[in-house]
Amino acid sequence: MRLRASVIAPVLQEILDAAVSSGEECGCQLAIYQHGELLVDLVAGYAEPERINRIASDSLFPIFSVGKGLASTAFHRLVEKGLIHYDDRVADYWPEFGCQGKEDTRVWHLLSHRAAMHTLPPGIAGDDLADWELMCRLLAEMPPAWTPGGKCAY
Repeated sequence: MRLRASVIAPVLQEILDAAVSSGEECGCQLAIYQHGELLVDLVAGYAEPERINRIASDSLFPIFSVGKGLASTAFHRLVEKGLIHYDDRVADYWPEFGCQGKEDTRVWHLLSHRAAMHTLPPGIAGDDLADWELMCRLLAEMPPAWTPGGKCAY
């Protein structure tokens, strides 16, 4: 069944606009794809709480915790295809990670917030988060807060 974008888009736009005008959100963006085709592309409001820059279809947002769901979905798909297993050691895929007490950290520890790696390495500045090589090195070198696999920390 094909989504009828011309019917649903105005309704969704009203919802986005209402969320912004009520103050519930400063801005939001919604894109709906079906079979790789962009059917709905909606925006409302501003990119920041100060309400300076209006959101556009190509606005970028820091997603932080949203990334966890995306990453875990990707992992589950890899498991489904038999390319990775929940009980595999993280160091089997990322050898540099297997040090400082993380040698036996398992994939499932990461996915269930039990890897004892719930904080950023000390001294991280905002721009550092976008530096892939730096973050990989610092996370690999960082010791866990406790023995991985135990308690959950988010």
